[in-house]
Amino acid sequence: MEQNTEGVILSIAIVNWNTARMTKECIQSIIDNTRRINYELIVVDNASTDDSVKIITENFPQVTLIKNIQNLIFAEPNNQALEISRGKYFLLLNSDTIVHGDALGQMVDFLDTHEEAGGVTCTLLNSDGSIQYNMHRRFPSFLGLSFGYLYKRYPRLKTKWAKEYLMLDNKFEKIQKIDQAAGTCIMIRKDIINQVGGLFDAERFPLLYNDVDLCYRLYKKGFGIYLIPDAFITHLKGQSIKKLGFSPHMKEVVFSSLSFFKKHKKYVDYILLKLEYLIVFSAVALCSLVLFMVKKNRYTDFKDSLSILLSAVMENRN
Repeated sequence: MEQNTEGVILSIAIVNWNTARMTKECIQSIIDNTRRINYELIVVDNASTDDSVKIITENFPQVTLIKNIQNLIFAEPNNQALEISRGKYFLLLNSDTIVHGDALGQMVDFLDTHEEAGGVTCTLLNSDGSIQYNMHRRFPSFLGLSFGYLYKRYPRLKTKWAKEYLMLDNKFEKIQKIDQAAGTCIMIRKDIINQVGGLFDAERFPLLYNDVDLCYRLYKKGFGIYLIPDAFITHLKGQSIKKLGFSPHMKEVVFSSLSFFKKHKKYVDYILLKLEYLIVFSAVALCSLVLFMVKKNRYTDFKDSLSILLSAVMENRN
C-alpha cells in the first residue's frame, strides 16, 4: 500500500541491527494502528547480517531505508534519519517495540495543543502488559546511579535514592512532566532541535545516555518532556544491546555515565562515580585474576574486568 507523505506531520525513525523480525512487527504495528495522522517511516539499517534489508524492502515499500555499510551504533543513525525527515515532529522509536491503538496520534495531539512541551512520551509496557518501570527516570546523580544499579541487581534494596532516580515512587496515572524519557520512544518538536544543540551527541554517547543528554539539554533550554499515561507501547527491552555481550556493554555504561557528568559540569558526581568505578572494577579484576591463578576461572573474565577498569581510568572506548 502506498503511503501519502504530502504534508507529513510525523517522521518516525527506527534503527535496525540484526532485529529483522522485531523491526517488521514494529513497522506493522505502526501501519495497523496509526491511521489518522500523516507520517513517514525512516529505517536505518546498521549493516545487518541477517535478512533485515530484504524483509523491510519486500514488505514495506513505503519505508525510506538507509543502508549503512558499517554499524554506526545508535546515535548517529538517528541523526541520519533526522537529516532527511520532513515531519513537524520527529519520533525516536526502538525496533523492539509494538505500538498499541492511537498512541502516536495521541502524542501528536498533545504536542499540537501544548506549546510548552518540547517532547512527549508514553507508558511503556512489558510483554505481559504490566507497566515497565525503570525506563523513564529523573536526571542521574552519583547516589541515584549507584543505588539504582544496586536495586536493579538486588530489588530488595529499594533505597530512597533508587526510588527517586528510577521513578519507582510514580504510578504513571496522570499526564505529567518528567526529567528524562527513555530513548525507546521520544517524540520531539523538530523546530527546537537546533536550539538545544542538535539531536544526539554521537561522539560522546554513541549507544547509551544519548537520550539522557538530549532530555537534559531540552530541560536547560526550558523545554519540558511530558508523559501521556493512556498512550501505550510494548517494549521488549534491550534486544540489540544483548547482542553486544557484557564487557562492551559495561564499557559503554562506564564511559557514557562519566561523559554525561563531565559534559554538563557535574564535577562532584563525576569524581565520586569515577572513584566508585575504579574501586569496584579493580576489586573485580583482582578477584578474577586470583580465581584464574587457582584455575577456578577463565582468563577472559580477568581480561574483561581489566578492560572495563581501563575504560574507567582512561575514558577510552578502544
